[in-house]
Amino acid sequence: MKKGFYFLAGILLLLVIAAAGIYLTRYYDGYFDEQKIVSKDKIKTIVKVDKKYLRLYNHVGGYAINYPRSYQPDLTLADLKSEFHNETVELEVYRDDFNGKISDARAYIGYSNGFLTRDKNITVEINKNTLINGRPAHLSKWQRAGLTRVKNDKNHYFCAQLVENPRLVYTVIMKSSSPIDDKEFMRLVKSFRPISLNEPAVKTCYHPQPKPWNEETRRFYEQYFGEQASLKWGIYEPTAPAKIKNLAWLEDRLDYDFHFLIRYQNLDKPLPMQELQQAWEKQKCIELTLQLGFEFADAAAPYNPTGIPLAEFNQNIIPELLNGTFDAYLQQYARDIKSFGHPILFRPNNEMNGDWCVYCSYHYGNDADLYLEAWKYIYNIFTVNQVDNVIWVWNPHDLSFPDFGWNNYLNYFPGSAYVDIIGLTGYNTGTYYEGERWREFADIYDPLYAEYAARFNLPFMITEFGSNSVGGDKCRWLEDMFAHIDSYPRIKAAIFFSATDMDGNNHPARIYRIDENESVLDVIKEGLARYK
Repeated sequence: MKKGFYFLAGILLLLVIAAAGIYLTRYYDGYFDEQKIVSKDKIKTIVKVDKKYLRLYNHVGGYAINYPRSYQPDLTLADLKSEFHNETVELEVYRDDFNGKISDARAYIGYSNGFLTRDKNITVEINKNTLINGRPAHLSKWQRAGLTRVKNDKNHYFCAQLVENPRLVYTVIMKSSSPIDDKEFMRLVKSFRPISLNEPAVKTCYHPQPKPWNEETRRFYEQYFGEQASLKWGIYEPTAPAKIKNLAWLEDRLDYDFHFLIRYQNLDKPLPMQELQQAWEKQKCIELTLQLGFEFADAAAPYNPTGIPLAEFNQNIIPELLNGTFDAYLQQYARDIKSFGHPILFRPNNEMNGDWCVYCSYHYGNDADLYLEAWKYIYNIFTVNQVDNVIWVWNPHDLSFPDFGWNNYLNYFPGSAYVDIIGLTGYNTGTYYEGERWREFADIYDPLYAEYAARFNLPFMITEFGSNSVGGDKCRWLEDMFAHIDSYPRIKAAIFFSATDMDGNNHPARIYRIDENESVLDVIKEGLARYK
């Protein structure tokens, strides 16, 4: 009799469990009612926790975390980060997997937190190692002065770096326009759990948007960067366009007229109007590369009344910009560009994902949002001045230094409303310096092109590139480049960087010159012949 009772009870229990399965779903860290699902797709699942919180399961990021209902989630870049925000607060979550990379969790935490003792412009409240949910972690909390030109500037920060193992770290960072409540932040951090990781499905996120160009600029864009445009070439020749002699010799030797020239400048001098005009008269368009910062202390002096050392002043260049320090300069710069009238490829603050640039987030508490604010600030000054002859070129380096989530190139993209062309830059640096290796053209541009083509539905250009002659066969590298470059149909322009990087003792280290010797010139002449 007892056996029959237990049998019937077991059957009943199975029926109850089966019925419950209609309403319950398992998501890695527990069961919840199906009716609590707010949103669900391949990328994410969002469920109700209680009256105050929701819980995000990022399936391509591999984690779950609670967040207040007042925050809006943004998983546009779900394989890179999860974002949540309201008008005054932003929460970001990153996953850094160092398997197969030279960094590890210890290096990540050490390098990422160096600014806490280096930056004189912040106030640090917390900087310590601890345990969170039984795992090693690092906590940091700091603030900087608010920026006068940024609405709801989020100048208060709280960051938790959670070590899952020596090769895997998760980072949760909150940014706020008012002081952050420690208990609230830690409540969110303690809700964090790793979950099963699905392979990310990368999709095109950004598409071109119409711009109010003048008619000449519109025709130029269509001619050189429209879908039917063929590949054109340019060059950085250090004396051009101020002086044309060396460039003319090169063009005659190569039997090719370059379409684009690079002109670098910083804030030391105004727009090089005469050089722009000289280039245009020679039927060449300038890729005008404005890099925030000063080369000379005398030039910076009017903006630096306290006389702090130039290197220190440059490393605070973005906050200076966003406090209006350079407004008069930029207003005049924009007016001068408009008065020039002809098309300009404008490339501000390139290679921003490299820590050698003073506008990299490495110098600003790992907060790439400040770069975005700076880009938009300059763009809006041009808009106010009705500049209608600028084509905006956004240009990261092909490799991020450091290669951490918070420094990923996508964090620096201001949106296609502010960008017209995606710039690609990757060099074969050769082997002069320890740790660098010889990279063939395809080794650089195959993965770079594939990555960018999946993210951006905008035209591409190689804004500068070259091969060192130290460490391999430069002529063969160039031959392979010409044999391969047509396999990237969305690249509409490629610009040789014909110069030499010197080492600390003023010895040639990276020799990118295309006039290095007759053999190099012969290879380039033969390669360019089919593009005339």
